[in-house]
Amino acid sequence: AIRRELITNLNSHFFYDQPIRVHAACNVSTHFSAPDMCKKRTYTYRTLLCRHAPISTAFDWRRAHVLHTHLDFKKMEAAAQVLLGEHDFATFTTTQNRSNVSSTVRHLEDIQIIKRPYTGFSFGEVDDRAGYVDIEFTGRTFMHKQISKMAGCLLAAGSDKLSVEQLENWRDARDPSILRVGIPPAFGSYLARVEFNESKVKWVRPWPTPEDAVASDEEEESEVAHEQPDRAVHDDIREL
Repeated sequence: AIRRELITNLNSHFFYDQPIRVHAACNVSTHFSAPDMCKKRTYTYRTLLCRHAPISTAFDWRRAHVLHTHLDFKKMEAAAQVLLGEHDFATFTTTQNRSNVSSTVRHLEDIQIIKRPYTGFSFGEVDDRAGYVDIEFTGRTFMHKQISKMAGCLLAAGSDKLSVEQLENWRDARDPSILRVGIPPAFGSYLARVEFNESKVKWVRPWPTPEDAVASDEEEESEVAHEQPDRAVHDDIREL
């Protein structure tokens, strides 16, 4: 109850001044560290394709990268395979950041390229000419500018401006200055999901679900059992 009240109060505090919403809270140990105990993160880079429209709507201003072009999704998926796995991603960070990190080796677990409908225009069903394109990158850690630079390479591949072989050569060069594609703006990048070890955290949401109610009843029964020892034990003590 205290945690749900905390979530409500935080959202009331942020409602008018900050674009922040708290969806859940949990108890953790004093040694808990969100960056260190994170299993994996998923970042989404959002692009709006509006090839047959002069401008996007005001709602997408500085919230998505806008392209007035055609994308070949098969070529994007082929280029994504070059980035998957464990590599030295020095090419995809900045020269300054490269000198500030102990290692530029990262493991990229998954890349998903997802087409989503866009309701701002009346194009009907989504195709290669209109709609959102979300590129999801999943891994444990990422470096400064890495998401934007990788997204830029995949978009360049889909626009026939970058071949798979060239991307592979740039990756292996481990040189931030070698990248020769336009880097899309950072405001298209979002931290979408963070996954922790479930044994480390137990989330509480603002409104309890039926599963929460069952879990709460089980916890209360467990607490009562611990607080009230077995009556047979007391009988044995009296006999002694």
